Parts: sequence; C-alpha cells; structure tokens
Amino acid sequence: MKKSHIILIAGVLMLAIAANKNIDYTLAIILGGLGVVLTIVGTVLTIRDRHRDLAAARAADEQIRMKRAADEMMRKEAEKQAQAAAAARRAEWERTHGRIVTALAGVTFNNDDGTSRQKLLKDLKARGDEAEVELEEFEYKGKPAVRVLIDGDCVGNIPRTRVEEVLAAMELGITAARIDIETFRPEEEEDEEGNIKQRGELIYRADLTLIYDKS
Repeated sequence: MKKSHIILIAGVLMLAIAANKNIDYTLAIILGGLGVVLTIVGTVLTIRDRHRDLAAARAADEQIRMKRAADEMMRKEAEKQAQAAAAARRAEWERTHGRIVTALAGVTFNNDDGTSRQKLLKDLKARGDEAEVELEEFEYKGKPAVRVLIDGDCVGNIPRTRVEEVLAAMELGITAARIDIETFRPEEEEDEEGNIKQRGELIYRADLTLIYDKS
C-alpha cells in the first residue's frame, strides 16, 4: 500500500473517531484537526501519485510504441534487403542461364520398335510426369534433329524450327529438363444449350522445358 493511501486512511479514521459522541471534546478537537490535515495531505499525495502513475503508464506505452515502430522498420528493412538479394540472385541466374520451352512434335507416332508414344506419355502422366529426360541428336532426311527420350524411350522430337536453338543449348550444357503432359480431344461439338464439348480420342501432348548454362 502506498504512503499516500496510509495517510489518507489515517486521516479518515481520526475524523471518524472525532465524530464519536462518547469521546472527550478536547481530544475530539485534536483528532478532528489532525484528521482534516491528514485527509488533505493524503488526498493531495494520492492525486500526485495518480498523476505519476498515469505519466509512467504513458511513458511505458510510448516506449512500447517506439519499440514496435523500430521493430517494424527493422522488419521492413530486412524484407527489403531480402528482396534485393533475391532480385540479385535472379539477375545473376538469368545472366548465366537460359530457358527453352517448346511443345514436342510427333507425339502421336509410334517408335521404330512399335512402342506407342501416346502410351508412354499416358503412363508418364499417370505417375506424375516424374522421369529422366534425355536429348539425343540424330539425322532426319539429311538434316540434324533431336529426339526426346523418357527413361530411354522416345516420346517425341524437337520441332525442326527449334532444333538449332536446342542443339546450341546442348553444346553449352543442359542443367535441367522437365516435361509437362496435357490432354485434349481434337474434335468439338455444340449441345442443345450451346455449350461446346470436346469429343474424339483423348490425345496426350507434351511441353519440354530446358535450362542450360550460358555462362
């Protein structure tokens, strides 16, 4: 309990005792006077303590606010530095790496050994497109060509318009290769409500993404 509260309580008790009719008059006057003084002093000190408590609370709130503001500035600065570092890494990666994305040609043909490229793509799609991708250069009608192998089986060729680009990337060094498979139906029909629906045999197509080192 604070000193101001003790003084205030003592003053109130003295005033209460002084108001007792059974107490000596002179003692009542003395106790009443002391009670008034102590009550006034206790009240003043209580008000002062209250102001101090409020000031301390405001100061504490201000410190918390300033700390939060400082933490937020540090967070934003750290985020800004992280973004700058990420941008620098991306720029360096773009400087040293190239990317080629192309659809594969000949995915509906069979291979020379009779295996169906469509079945190979279907099986690959079923297991999540995860497979080892290889590129193999060969000659087609006297011109360079590139076939795409999945786990050793050909699933299609690089379109002839992209062959030179892919061969150049192979010369530099392929660092990553990924194949993405999608399906479509080659025919469409319109129902009675005007909605377009695809029909016909389901066809598997494939997109190849190559990352190569150009440094």
